[in-house]
Amino acid sequence: MTVALHWGQIDKEKLRDIIFKNPEFVQQGLNVIDTQLGTEEEGVIEFLAVDKCGRLVLINFDTRENDNLIVSSLSQVQWLTKIENVLKRLYVKENVNFDHPPLLLIIAPFFSEKAKA
Repeated sequence: MTVALHWGQIDKEKLRDIIFKNPEFVQQGLNVIDTQLGTEEEGVIEFLAVDKCGRLVLINFDTRENDNLIVSSLSQVQWLTKIENVLKRLYVKENVNFDHPPLLLIIAPFFSEKAKA
């Protein structure tokens, strides 16, 4: 699903703070369980959350066009799947339902036409 948001000039730190304090702006029922999660080689996951059904949600964002965000985020989803046993131990109290693959949410002002195709 694509959601269009209209915002003026906003820096990445301010957007990070807005999402952290108001995850329901991204999706109703989200509970952020980790931030700035470093991966082995796939970069940093901005937010790891759990939705109202217990599904793990990976949230990445940028305040500018960044098609590489899509590729790195997909790699991060694969990484999360690969380390599922570790995640089960780390986030046992968050009641994550690992029966479903992680949901990926990417927030950006726009993507190139090539990325949309």
